[in-house]
Amino acid sequence: MDDTMTKTTHRNAMDDRTEAWMLQRQRNARMGWILGSIAVAFFVGFVAKMALLGG
Repeated sequence: MDDTMTKTTHRNAMDDRTEAWMLQRQRNARMGWILGSIAVAFFVGFVAKMALLGG
């Protein structure tokens, strides 16, 4: 087996893994922002309810 061919294949596989990891990281960050904004909206709603209704 040719050593350079093995290294090239390994490097390409590593690049694919890194690209997939970066894509998953971006998706996770987006999901975090979405969930965070939902939590903030609930908190603001709760504070507004307490302020307006005195509850």
